[in-house]
Amino acid sequence: MKAGVVTGDLAWALLQHAKEHKYAIPAFNCTSSSTINSVLEAGKELNRPVMIQFSEGGSAFVAGKALPNEKGKLQASILGAVAGAHFARAVAPAYGIPVLVHSDHCAKKLLPWFDGMLEADEAYFKEHGEPLFSSHMLDLSEEPDEENIAICEKYLKRMAPMKLILEMEIGITGGVEDGVDNSGAAKEKLYSTPQDVFAVYKGLNPISPMFTIAAAFGNVHGVYKAGNVVLKPEILQDMQDYAREQIKASTGKDIERPLNFVFHGGSGSEKHHIATALNAGVVKMNVDTDTQWAYWEGLLKFYKSKEGYLQGQIGNPEGEDKPNKSYYDPRKWIRECEVTMVKRVKDGLQWSIRAGVVTGDLAWSLLQHAKEHKYAIPAFNCTSSSTINSVLEAGKELNRPVMIQFSEGGSAFVAGKSLPNEKGKLQASILGAVAGAHFARAVAPAYGIPVLVHSDHCAKKLLPWFDGMLEADEAYFKEHGEPLFSSHMLDLSEEPDEENIAICEKYLKRMAPMKLILEMEIGITGGVEDGVDNSGAAKEKLYSTPQDVFAVYKGLNPISPMFTIAAAFGNVHGVYKAGNVVLKPEILQDMQDYAREQIKASTGKDIERPLNFVFHGGSGSEKHHIATALNAGVVKMNVDTDTQWAYWEGLLKFYKAKEGYLQGQIGNPEGEDKPNKSYYDPRKWIRECEVTMVKRVKESCADLSNVNA
Repeated sequence: MKAGVVTGDLAWALLQHAKEHKYAIPAFNCTSSSTINSVLEAGKELNRPVMIQFSEGGSAFVAGKALPNEKGKLQASILGAVAGAHFARAVAPAYGIPVLVHSDHCAKKLLPWFDGMLEADEAYFKEHGEPLFSSHMLDLSEEPDEENIAICEKYLKRMAPMKLILEMEIGITGGVEDGVDNSGAAKEKLYSTPQDVFAVYKGLNPISPMFTIAAAFGNVHGVYKAGNVVLKPEILQDMQDYAREQIKASTGKDIERPLNFVFHGGSGSEKHHIATALNAGVVKMNVDTDTQWAYWEGLLKFYKSKEGYLQGQIGNPEGEDKPNKSYYDPRKWIRECEVTMVKRVKDGLQWSIRAGVVTGDLAWSLLQHAKEHKYAIPAFNCTSSSTINSVLEAGKELNRPVMIQFSEGGSAFVAGKSLPNEKGKLQASILGAVAGAHFARAVAPAYGIPVLVHSDHCAKKLLPWFDGMLEADEAYFKEHGEPLFSSHMLDLSEEPDEENIAICEKYLKRMAPMKLILEMEIGITGGVEDGVDNSGAAKEKLYSTPQDVFAVYKGLNPISPMFTIAAAFGNVHGVYKAGNVVLKPEILQDMQDYAREQIKASTGKDIERPLNFVFHGGSGSEKHHIATALNAGVVKMNVDTDTQWAYWEGLLKFYKAKEGYLQGQIGNPEGEDKPNKSYYDPRKWIRECEVTMVKRVKESCADLSNVNA
């Protein structure tokens, strides 16, 4: 069984192996790159297969809450499921386990979502010989059984040539799930009959044997107190026995357990009920509510243990001037969510310019337009699908271009913290940057704005990461005629200037045929960023000279004009108190003037502002400094620390407002038996993070005059 996403005969064989050996593949609803990684990490640790599944609402969240999702079209739900499947395909092989990718409950009103996913499957099948997804679910249990089965037959005929597995539901799963409320369903609908189930078999099996049945045996979505739910998994065996008899009577074949069941509403189920269901042929079990709580619980514990470090960007129990970035960095607290979700998953396992990503001439023309009109493209460090979506959402609301960038450490986080990232290899960092770029490419067009995808500071010791990304660019270029990324940064500012420029020349020669933009740094950006500590750098290294910068131009421009320079003018990463940082953006104009004179003297050409600058350490910068930098030819400005805080701040406010609903799965100010799922569902509180980050991204765009330009 290959590592990575499996489909067709391989996927079906895996489910049959599960039935034969009386285990089930747990299916976990995922709503982000982080939750996908949590599932994969758990599977990797136990060396067991897992299933990643997307609900319709969860799919819309994956794509981004700002996107249209109109009734009858469900554009965002289609896009999110497809983008999520592509992301899973990109990272899953690195986890070394077989993975199934599935779509969850699709009611009749949601069939446009199903159709959209099937179109993606068919397109992928045409190119690769297999569908994009492993399986899909139709949940037409609210319709008359005859209509339910007839629609399933229609779709299975379409799916069968691709060997796509169909899951269908007969009878209703109670409770509330993803906005669908079956809490008032008639009791008889909560228990399927053997005759109901065999009617499904008779309708579907002649088309394809690759189907599973979510038969009802009292299942209820969500978490409820003991006694409120009466599970009867033993009736599944009655269904098997009836089907066995009917098949033997009509064909003479004696098949012991001809049906393949799915267990819905599995969160919090008692182990003896699970065991009974497995013995009766359950091959897949859905888990959502419990993992939502587990994901939240990690954050809850982290907040309670580090509360004093999470109330502001500066000031904590160690001192009023101490920065808190290492605590509110999303990679810190989201990782805590992942750790607890991994544990719960393991428990389950024990059982325009175009819209979209622009590259080459288009990307370069966008930067030149910025310089001409004295604005800059803000670049935001992203560490997950959610932070990517936040940047895109803000860009969409302003109808302005944005840049998504990945640091080496951030890239490793995107791929998943459990993956190997050895010194000299940096496998996870390569994978995460590549997977993040693919995700951005999948969703960005829907936001209707041009987007650049960039990699941030790459020091000499991180060159294997740079090489890995360039290999991905070259492979993508070979197939699509453009690189995967828009640009990359080499930060060799710690090396002697001659070596710095020489290495940049070497790499630009490799990048130029793909029209990839190179960003380089001359002089050092102070402070601490992504584990690189330049807080003790000599002051003279914090201010580049015109001669330093023109040496870069002389070395790189003969190779390609597509390069930008992060020249030092006192920049510092992070947030610091006023007076601790002395920015001198006016020296950028001195550099432009010097380069203009030198070029005119040697070539006769008079280019007013020949250099393209990048502003690093931009978080919290004063507006007059930004304006001076823009006038001097800054075309890109990095923002990280401020958006990290904004992302955290949304959660902080949500927690304080809803604290009484976030201390346990059940029990809140409305009553000790009231469930809290609608509060700890990651889509709720992560969305609050996104909302405040979107606001801060929009502020950065305004600060950089990236509005109505």
